[in-house]
Amino acid sequence: MTKRFVKNGIYAFSMLLIAIFRIMVSEGVLSGFSVLGSDAVWSVVVQVGFMGVVPLLLYVIYLKFSRDKHALKTIAAEFKYDSLPAGKSWVYIFLISIFATFMVTCLSSVWYNLISVIGYTPAISKPLVYDNIGVLIADIALTAILPATFEEFTNRGLCYGANENARFPTFAIILSALMFALMHTNVTQVFYTFFFGLITGALVYVTKSIYPAMFCHFVNNFVAVMRDYGRQTGKGFDFLNKAYGFLLGTTKGGIIATILFILVAFLMFVLFLKTSVIESDKRIEKGKEVAFCKKTTARFDNAPLYFAITLNALITIFTFVRGVIR
Repeated sequence: MTKRFVKNGIYAFSMLLIAIFRIMVSEGVLSGFSVLGSDAVWSVVVQVGFMGVVPLLLYVIYLKFSRDKHALKTIAAEFKYDSLPAGKSWVYIFLISIFATFMVTCLSSVWYNLISVIGYTPAISKPLVYDNIGVLIADIALTAILPATFEEFTNRGLCYGANENARFPTFAIILSALMFALMHTNVTQVFYTFFFGLITGALVYVTKSIYPAMFCHFVNNFVAVMRDYGRQTGKGFDFLNKAYGFLLGTTKGGIIATILFILVAFLMFVLFLKTSVIESDKRIEKGKEVAFCKKTTARFDNAPLYFAITLNALITIFTFVRGVIR
């Protein structure tokens, strides 16, 4: 049993647990909680539990059985927690993160309009009411901090780490992005989350560190929370709501948004190149730059991921069909 198979198996098991809990929630297991309360329970169970504690413990147990005396150090290295990008790189990482939020918002709007044309109607959930600052702080923790920490641990740490260098350098980026998108099991999110997963995966590949992906994920979700807060209160990032309302809601704005999207995509590409040069030079100086080496992959190593893909894809398709016939 290879380490790759074990990692993929743990990932698939985590996705199975999430799917089971998702079904339980749809059957009303959290119906007695407030909106914030149900969000908190979901985040603790799914984010902290199924995407953090469970995969970590299972992999530690595997490493201990493999007679690895430094299991946590091994995990830190394999999941890329053992290195930080160079100081200069963080300027580019910050800009990439800001650009990513703009591109994701544009793609989300376009995708939602496309599926709406064919009759998809999303389920309407009760919104969170920001009646005090404590609710905002809690929402930032539940929506921005926890997902950035634990979704990246599972997708860019566990899944990406298991599959890097398997066939070609970008294989792990594409695969982890696909798993990240299907993990949400929501047809309205599947397109832009895949795109966002490509960006965070590319950050890991370029910097050889998981922290930029975590930061980018946090920025994207933090902006989303502040926009929701601004929409209700007129504070926060409500100016972004007005700007996107023009860019994505009018013909003239759509033309401007298209031009900006192309420009931002080009600038992001340049920023990735600059970051890559800085990080490569840093690794060369430290003697850590090594040539890419292909690994032989047994066919069964990917079997758990095929299961996870099938499971989450079926749930996503089910939500889409329900939305169309709703």
